[in-house]
Amino acid sequence: MNGSVIELPALASEMGITAAAPKFTYSITGLDLITGNVDAVPGTATYDAFAPSVSNGQYVSLARNSSATLPISVNVSLQKATPALGWMVVSLDNPNGDDQAALIPVGKIPNH
Repeated sequence: MNGSVIELPALASEMGITAAAPKFTYSITGLDLITGNVDAVPGTATYDAFAPSVSNGQYVSLARNSSATLPISVNVSLQKATPALGWMVVSLDNPNGDDQAALIPVGKIPNH
């Protein structure tokens, strides 16, 4: 309620995600608890929890006014099968709005 980014942790085991069934499809809908407005994002996406097309889950703790570098990667074959738009770098300490997360898009993947 007090931020622009919502992190929703969930256990894969509680959603039936296993090595034998690693993929799931999801969609996003937002609800404003004050006005009741609904914001449904069109379409769905598929994610493979055991073989993601882009690196994910990295994190680093930072001291105030410091920075760090995290390597990111794309598996081109997997990106064609289960495409990801890119990475979201989140800092819950930043002010609400655009400054709370940085979006890094995946570059264009060649067709060959």
